[in-house]
Amino acid sequence: MGLKLPESGRARIGLAVAGVVAAVAGITLGVTTLLGVTFQGTGEAQQRDASMTKKGALTTANRDRLAICVQAVGVDSSLEGKAKASVEAALIEVAKHPRWDASGLGVAPPIADTGCPSPPSVLRPGVEIEQMGKGRIFVLPFPCVEEASYYRLFVFILPPAELERIFGEDYEQTLSQQEAFCGGQYGNMGVTGGLYLTPADLDDTQLLAEKLKRAVGLWYPTRW
Repeated sequence: MGLKLPESGRARIGLAVAGVVAAVAGITLGVTTLLGVTFQGTGEAQQRDASMTKKGALTTANRDRLAICVQAVGVDSSLEGKAKASVEAALIEVAKHPRWDASGLGVAPPIADTGCPSPPSVLRPGVEIEQMGKGRIFVLPFPCVEEASYYRLFVFILPPAELERIFGEDYEQTLSQQEAFCGGQYGNMGVTGGLYLTPADLDDTQLLAEKLKRAVGLWYPTRW
């Protein structure tokens, strides 16, 4: 049974992954998801305004659940299938976070797709990256968009040497804004995150779960 996702994601959806079941169960509304539980689909979200923000970790009105895309960049493209499965497994652990529901991420089961609708923001032509230590970076120009992607998080798989070039030798986090609303009432506001991983990161479910928690905002002690 196919998944009902926006046009940007439908072409990349594979069959539901069996066996990754009960950990995020509890919402059973209709169509089998990639994590083995069920949900209604995203038709309603498609009709919402992708240029509007909303409260919570999903950040924009066109998102009805946590959706993540994965893409291999400069490495074997076959890693995308592995990355998708690894992210799905890690999301089971992420969904156990005590603020999962309060953040708005628990509104429906999360999903992961292969292929992202735009390339890594840190690899744009002419981009300037300032390393601030421990993997914290400041990137100019800011990745401004008028409408946000359906995906709350883009996960890119890069060669280790490329991550070191971008984030520094002693990186602990490898995050950057992928999309932002710029020039509004509150200035530039990041609405979509980019998480950068090496192929080896895909083999450690707990490590990946911690990285995903940070990337979707669950590492802030009092934020939600």
